[in-house]
Amino acid sequence: MMRLCEMSIDELISVDYSCNCGRHHHMAIDHLAVGKGAVGKLPEFLADQKMKDGEPLKKTDKIYVVADVHTWQVGGQKVYDIVKEAGYPVEYYIFPHEEMHTNEIFIEELSKIMPEDVRLPIGVGSGTINDLVHRMVKHVNG
Repeated sequence: MMRLCEMSIDELISVDYSCNCGRHHHMAIDHLAVGKGAVGKLPEFLADQKMKDGEPLKKTDKIYVVADVHTWQVGGQKVYDIVKEAGYPVEYYIFPHEEMHTNEIFIEELSKIMPEDVRLPIGVGSGTINDLVHRMVKHVNG
């Protein structure tokens, strides 16, 4: 049996295994940067980004940065600026709510506001923001 607690971060982000819970788990994280200045690796990650259809992300593909009133100030603005400076068309949405949870209300809010031509949404900040972006994409793509 695979012991996740004994694996390095590099091993964890690409693990693929059948679990004793009865499900098969696949971690599909292509890039991970941790530490001071990690956001500076974003242009490199975008240049290497493969989309679900296997095609590379192109400089003409629209990116959508999603944050909330707290995470925008801490990192969202910086991510937006980096994406823009890297030459991608980019827009953003800042959830205006002080407190949020991953639920259908906020998923619906995001799916109504996000332009249809977005190729890559990027959640910035808390687990809630990233969960909302992930669930909204799954909701839209079926």
